[in-house]
Amino acid sequence: MNLHIMPDDKFIDEFISVANEVNPESNTFLVNATDNPHYVKSKGKNVYLAKYGTGEFSRIVGDLSQYERVYIHFLTQEMCSFINKNAHKKVMFLWLFWGGDLYEHITYPLLDESTQRYVKMRNRAFIPGLLMTIKSWRAKQREHSERLRAIQRLSYILHFDEGEYRLVQKYFPTQAKYLFFSYPNVLQFDLLDQPLDIDIVIAVTQERGIDLTKKILLLGNSGWEVGNHLSVLQGCAASKKDDYQIVVPLSYGNPDYIDYVIAQGKKLLGSAFVPLTTFLAPQIYSQLIKVAEAGVFNSRRTQGVGNIIALLYVGKQVFLNPVSLYYHFLCRRGVKVYSVDQLFSKEIEPLDSLSAEKNREIIKDMY
Repeated sequence: MNLHIMPDDKFIDEFISVANEVNPESNTFLVNATDNPHYVKSKGKNVYLAKYGTGEFSRIVGDLSQYERVYIHFLTQEMCSFINKNAHKKVMFLWLFWGGDLYEHITYPLLDESTQRYVKMRNRAFIPGLLMTIKSWRAKQREHSERLRAIQRLSYILHFDEGEYRLVQKYFPTQAKYLFFSYPNVLQFDLLDQPLDIDIVIAVTQERGIDLTKKILLLGNSGWEVGNHLSVLQGCAASKKDDYQIVVPLSYGNPDYIDYVIAQGKKLLGSAFVPLTTFLAPQIYSQLIKVAEAGVFNSRRTQGVGNIIALLYVGKQVFLNPVSLYYHFLCRRGVKVYSVDQLFSKEIEPLDSLSAEKNREIIKDMY
């Protein structure tokens, strides 16, 4: 029997569906959430909801010795505590690596200069006292120590890029072994294989203010600072790409940052900037992927992989931050991708048919 402890996230429903198809009798899924999760809608006798630290969570988990493996989907600080409290028990712990559960806990250059200026501007009114600074430093030290102990207790780390597994080892030395793993893509390939639905395209573009006479650039996948949207918006304004419209998914993230990106986007680009502030269903978003000219992802960490895969699969150009390990991961596998630096120095044109088909075949083989 396997226990999966999971966050409330858009990847989880499809994972549960696939896992139950493979072997419905061997898995217990515990979503670490309240009774009203935002994303997870899966129902079934092996799917439970409970917050860590509650009696209900403990009751559902029961005796860990009944499980052969415990899969931790996203290693929160709570899950580090859970592993450490049960470290003496004979159970195999496995970490399904997401990205934020590493990068938020190490010193890594996630923010470019434009985003750093925004963060400094936001924080300059708040100057913490010495005592608060000392407390914060001590808390971080405790959290780092607890995370290190938990990672050293793991048997395996599951991820699609061994390069990021090595980054884990650099900051949290561990004997845990690497296994390849990838979640099912929210934008399923069968949706992307369907013909373009003109009625859906017209409806969604008119509703969102997207001008199909322009070339559509999709920028990022969410409203977090690590997306480094501001420098791309500034670059687009400076390069005067008048025949483009920048469409920016901002349906979740930091509300203050989202508001600032929207204000700056409108200031810099006017009607050429279109924020998407509400979630689009995969059936609709897949149509937007198909009509886009290219995708731009300026994150310095692995992020927005589902969007990137979808764009590459349908033959679009993708521009990535060269600091990102995912950029180098794709390059090593022969995928034709571009650096964000090239976005402002070249005309964006459709990929040639040979490169597009090669990208498609590599993505199909990988995912």
